[in-house]
Amino acid sequence: MKKKLIGGLFSVLYTALIIFSLFVPNSIVPALVTALTWVACLLSWGAVLLCMAGWYAGGTHRGDLGHAGVHGGGRFRHGRL
Repeated sequence: MKKKLIGGLFSVLYTALIIFSLFVPNSIVPALVTALTWVACLLSWGAVLLCMAGWYAGGTHRGDLGHAGVHGGGRFRHGRL
């Protein structure tokens, strides 16, 4: 519940900064909005890279499961129904 509240608060504050930057273009607010957007994009790409690294590192374990017959079995195990 607390994480939802904090996330919602940040979302509302970010939206307020964007709207405020439309009305006051010669202040630091547009630069702040741009910087926050860049930081969010970089964090998202960092998360994507970490997920890809974990997926790549787990590839050997997925291959071991396939050879052990843990997945891919059942009715289609021998190539027929």
